[in-house]
Amino acid sequence: MTPRWYHLALWIVPAALWPTSSAAAQQPDTLRLSLTQAVERALDQSEEIAIARAWRAQADARLTQASAAALPHISTAITYNRTIRSVFDALAGFQGADSNSIPSAFDETRSPRERYDTLSSLMMADFMEGLIQGLPFGRRNTYVSLFQVSQPLFAGGRISGVRASARHGLTAAEYQLEETAADLVLQVRVAYLNAVLGWRLQAIAVESRRMAALLIPVRYEKLDRVGAALRRQVVRIETGEHPIVTSRAS
Repeated sequence: MTPRWYHLALWIVPAALWPTSSAAAQQPDTLRLSLTQAVERALDQSEEIAIARAWRAQADARLTQASAAALPHISTAITYNRTIRSVFDALAGFQGADSNSIPSAFDETRSPRERYDTLSSLMMADFMEGLIQGLPFGRRNTYVSLFQVSQPLFAGGRISGVRASARHGLTAAEYQLEETAADLVLQVRVAYLNAVLGWRLQAIAVESRRMAALLIPVRYEKLDRVGAALRRQVVRIETGEHPIVTSRAS
């Protein structure tokens, strides 16, 4: 039995059982609690119960974490990049094919070699322009989004083993909580009943003292009368008078 609950019960029980005046009822200096209220208060404010509940919550979180390993995992990510300077800055100003040069590529007055070179340069310019515009290299603002889904199919019994271990840990934490609560309830009830017994014994002692205070004067008076009668008998014997013999009916 911890001392704090014992002293708590010693203060609670007399306050609950001893009659108080109206002035004391307006300004109580003690806390009145029944046995049920004392047990509830102990379970609500006990540090041992708080620790046991914390262990149970931790075990439950471990079981949740172990169970989550067998569920599908979904992850998303969005990134943004701002390019200040790049090695592709020189290509940013690249111009495509000049539309004014297209007719010269089909001018029959020119030699085939010249027309081929002109057409090839025009095609290369269009290709380079489309390549630079279609690729992300050299862009000032770049956005990248990622969406990923994964599902474990086989882990060699690792996930099931971790879940079983977490489940056993949760069961042990629940049993520990129940044991702590039962032990605390027992301690509070023992302290409460001990306080009630102490109050009853104190009341019996007070009543015994009151009765003794009433009976002792009466007994002293009887003893005084008996002593006075004995002294008179002694005086008669000493003076030669016959002693007076008195008999009491049984």
